[in-house]
Amino acid sequence: MPRRAARIVTIQPVFTLIDQAKAEPFMKRCVDATKGERGCVYYGWAIRGDKLFCRECYVDGSAVNVHLAEAVPIVGELLESGAAKLDSVELHGPAAEWPKFTVATDALDAVYFDVDASFAKFTM
Repeated sequence: MPRRAARIVTIQPVFTLIDQAKAEPFMKRCVDATKGERGCVYYGWAIRGDKLFCRECYVDGSAVNVHLAEAVPIVGELLESGAAKLDSVELHGPAAEWPKFTVATDALDAVYFDVDASFAKFTM
């Protein structure tokens, strides 16, 4: 696996969607804010029924930390608006990258998964 790909971290927040129309402006703000982040591999939202998923991938733990500084305030506004409720946050990536972002993610009651037996078919 290419060295940089070995440090990739994904974030999987899951929300209960209460009011989609009210949530959409916050979702767009998150997308717009994330577009300029150099360390973002992909970012977007998916909806099924009343579940709202954010699909996110970053080149390493430092990129996750940069993203959290931008996105957490927007997501906080989303939650405060009553448009959605945060169900869970998972981060998947090598444990060596975790110290770069756990100060922010521990506050979200995040669950961490260490990467094992993986490969990448792309280079960054």
